Formats: sequence, structure tokens, C-alpha cells
Amino acid sequence: MKLQKVLKNTKVVMQLANDYNVNTPITRDVYKALYEENTAFDAFKEPITHKVGSEKELG
Repeated sequence: MKLQKVLKNTKVVMQLANDYNVNTPITRDVYKALYEENTAFDAFKEPITHKVGSEKELG
């Protein structure tokens, strides 16, 4: 049951982020690991190399 909620919520959050042009790197990486070809290691590696910026900045 909890896994089903994670799967559904990840899709919903990604759709909202795309609709409102909000950068959500952690959710994006989880989505990629669940629905695309990324591995859990890829999801872990990405935030470490992500460019740091203001939370108010998009992208």
C-alpha cells in the first residue's frame, strides 16, 4: 500500500512541477529511478553534482 502511494505521489508531484515550472531535483531523480532507466546510484549521484543556487531561482 505504501509503495503504491509513493508511485502515485511521485507522478503527481512531477506533473505539478512541470506544469508550474518548478525545479524539484530530488523528486525528478526518484521519478527517473522509478519510471526511467536511471539506477538508485544515479539518483544519489545527481544531487551531489547539482549546481547550488537560490531557492527562488528556477531551473
